Amino acid sequence: MKKLLFLTLLSAICTLSASAQIWVGGEAFFKSHTASLSDLEISSNKSVGILPEVGYRLSDKWAVALRAGFSHSNDGSVALTNQTLTGNINQFSVTPFVRYTLYQADRFSFLLDAGVGYSLLNVSGYNQFHTIGCAISPALSYSLNHHWALTAHLGKVGYEYLWTEIRNDKLKSHNFNFELLGNLSFGLNYSF
Repeated sequence: MKKLLFLTLLSAICTLSASAQIWVGGEAFFKSHTASLSDLEISSNKSVGILPEVGYRLSDKWAVALRAGFSHSNDGSVALTNQTLTGNINQFSVTPFVRYTLYQADRFSFLLDAGVGYSLLNVSGYNQFHTIGCAISPALSYSLNHHWALTAHLGKVGYEYLWTEIRNDKLKSHNFNFELLGNLSFGLNYSF
């Protein structure tokens, strides 16, 4: 019985690997912004983050995936309804999404990623903030070979709801994003 179970599991892994159904990859980023007046530095902000993902191709057109993420910003800001909070920000996120291949020609593919995500933000000196959001993001993919592909996300259209509790009162914010070609990100994927 154990041999049969082992052989079945081994066969399933080999079948998935042979048909390149599973991919792992993600994106990493670094952002830096400094504003100065003459020799006086007014503000400075640096952010770094990593967004690993794993996905499974259901067909030539459809795939499902999960992206997790961590980012740190040393003087970032969180915009609320009537104020903006600044400080060191650590953000943890989880976003399941579906990917649809709109067009494929030779090595290039034009993709749409649509997902719903949750984030937890820790802003130094304040409570924890929670966000739930949904977004659609267009992307381009270029296959380097059978296993490796470069991806570029070209912005997003989405909605985000942010909330926290301060002294038993719920502080909340609603954000709508339309950032096509405004927030580019690049990544690398490996298909098994």
